[in-house]
Amino acid sequence: MDDEARGEGPDGGPDTERDRELGDLGADVAALRASKRRALRRGLVVAVAVAVLLPVWRANGEHVRSVVRGEMDLDGEPRYEPEHETPPAALASIDFRQVHEDLLPRWTVARAQATSPYWEERADRAFTALEAEVAPDRNLHELLRHTRDALDDDPLERARRLDYWLWAYNDYLDARNVPWRLEASLTLRGPGEAPLFRTRSYEVLADARNEDGARLRLLRRADRINTLEGWMGRTARPQDGAMVLMRRVLHFTVRHVWPGLHPALDARRPPAERSWLPHVREEVRAQLDEETFRLLRETAVDQQLLVEVAGAIEARHECGSEFRLRGLPYNGLSERDVARLRWAVSRGEDDPDCPEVTLSEAASIIGASERLSTTEGIAPALEALAIVVARAIGAHELRHVVDGETIACPGCPEGLEGTARAEVSAYLSAFATEGLGYLSLLQACATPRGPTIQSAALGAVLEALLPYGCEGPPLHGLYEVAGAIEAALFGKRHPVSLPELPPRVHLLPRPVRAQRAPTPAVPLEGGWGTRLRRD
Repeated sequence: MDDEARGEGPDGGPDTERDRELGDLGADVAALRASKRRALRRGLVVAVAVAVLLPVWRANGEHVRSVVRGEMDLDGEPRYEPEHETPPAALASIDFRQVHEDLLPRWTVARAQATSPYWEERADRAFTALEAEVAPDRNLHELLRHTRDALDDDPLERARRLDYWLWAYNDYLDARNVPWRLEASLTLRGPGEAPLFRTRSYEVLADARNEDGARLRLLRRADRINTLEGWMGRTARPQDGAMVLMRRVLHFTVRHVWPGLHPALDARRPPAERSWLPHVREEVRAQLDEETFRLLRETAVDQQLLVEVAGAIEARHECGSEFRLRGLPYNGLSERDVARLRWAVSRGEDDPDCPEVTLSEAASIIGASERLSTTEGIAPALEALAIVVARAIGAHELRHVVDGETIACPGCPEGLEGTARAEVSAYLSAFATEGLGYLSLLQACATPRGPTIQSAALGAVLEALLPYGCEGPPLHGLYEVAGAIEAALFGKRHPVSLPELPPRVHLLPRPVRAQRAPTPAVPLEGGWGTRLRRD
């Protein structure tokens, strides 16, 4: 083909320019295709990343948000940085006793009852009174405001935030040496009903650390809400230390330890406790002064009588008795309490096969409580005994603190993990604690066990320690036997040391006694006996 046929001039001008234009167009098309391929690759990478990371974000997004908000460190530990500076005088002007004993419980109870405009208004007024008391401290005011707003909005959706604000409230008070603490929970109710927000207020009676820095606090339940804790000791987070609830400790002390201090009463104690009482007496005697131990031993007879009468009355619940005891009246009965007993006795005449209270039982209660109430020094002696029991509970809980969240157990059988491993560690450590091991064993044998991991762990430990069970023959050398099993499972480890605790903390009322007739008339706060109301 000649040059003219190809459309090219002899100098190659016009046709060469067209080829150059076509070449440029091809390069543009190639670049466009490459750009599209890069965009496709980026889109594919993003899609894969979203597919992979979305479940991770859903699982950990709140953790990331908490870190961004400054409410959690990178290790997952909560942190609270107050926004406002509060002068010490402003904090000191708040009546924290009123806040925790009255205002907070009043607000939460009113919220639980707020099913009509009238009760909603009462709840609002209760919160206004609470706000007014904490107003001098803007940080506390805002924490309570956040809590109220979350409860009004969607408490289940914001449950993690509620947990954080509660932790921040306690952390703020603790950092400023304010000896009060608040616990709370959300309880589901019926369909369409808002969850029930419950609080429990505590006063910190003692706060101590052992030589290794492990913390132990003794708490007193401060509110009057009729919910009962199922624990005597608790370690929610090792970083917060161990806590011992003294009201529950006192309940156990007066029903199980005090009556066991007189050897003549051993046969009248429950079979699961009898084998350990001689050792328990020696442990208690070593920690109390001679006069206090003598006083408690001599008064144990009347306390055992009260325990037996209470047991007989409670046993008749199964046949329909409606009388309930809310406590053993060691410090006497008021006239109102005596009247309740008389009414119960008179009602029992209508049903002799299942009386609420017999005349003999009423006389025993009145006589024993009257003798105890007139015994000088009984209240401080019981408080001193409660501290001894609290030390035994603390020996268990402090092991949890020292163990932390990861417990090495080279000798543990396969499957012993998590909570079960932690409880086995704590029970063995407590039983191996010299001077407190038998008290810990008494508590373990005297406490009913339910279908929980903790109960299963305790059962396994008791089976290893006591081949014949709690009702079997005494185990001499408990500290050594428990220590040997502990070492076989967990290896050699430093025993937990207990911090120095006060000889007693104030737990019991000291009523002012007036001149009175032989019939007991000592006030007993909160009443004593009551009759169930049938709905």
